Amino acid sequence: MTEMSPGTTVTCPHCGVVVQLQNLEVGPYRGGGKYSKFDAIYFEGPNPAALFFSRCAACDKAVVQIASGSNRWLVIPRVGIRRPLHPSVPGNLRGDHDEAALVLNDSPKASAALSRRCLQALLVMQGAKKRDLKDQLEEIEPTLPQYVQPYVDHVRELGNLSAHAKQSIATGSIIDVEPGEAEWMLELLEELFDHYYAKPAEAMARQAALKAKIADAGKMTPNVNT
Repeated sequence: MTEMSPGTTVTCPHCGVVVQLQNLEVGPYRGGGKYSKFDAIYFEGPNPAALFFSRCAACDKAVVQIASGSNRWLVIPRVGIRRPLHPSVPGNLRGDHDEAALVLNDSPKASAALSRRCLQALLVMQGAKKRDLKDQLEEIEPTLPQYVQPYVDHVRELGNLSAHAKQSIATGSIIDVEPGEAEWMLELLEELFDHYYAKPAEAMARQAALKAKIADAGKMTPNVNT
């Protein structure tokens, strides 16, 4: 996960704006005292860790991150912002996606497992006939727009679906994931949701609005000056 300490330039997990994080004022403390500016608190010992305190310069909300070794987790906000799903996305797919996003920082393994289950359900709903996730991806890929295919390629490479038969046969199992795999799975799902649900629904809404506009225009009496 990206470092989120004061001075780093990141995408704010609250508002999605790319900003340089600022120091966060913390306090007053129990028993009184003034507000103080902190950038980090370090914990020594057998399992050293650090808490990084910062705030977004755009929305002014607090961003707190804990780091231990090479691992980092968001504390505030609990989950980083993701693009909102279109209302047309079916509830079962939405539920798995949202849960995968919720546990992404705590357990990339669990997040990827939920995303793989969601992806396989989506592919079956869109006409995939084969059994394994790897084969289903290959089956459906020629029907996808060009801008979506790189996401499929990244998931295939990161997930190493060819090497891990268990991953493609038992989609929901909790197995090791490559760095970045869980994030790419969520991105792929969101691109596919846009392709299969959001864009067709928006196109239908625009067509309905245009038809209504033309119908209303046909009912209007021309204004002819005599």
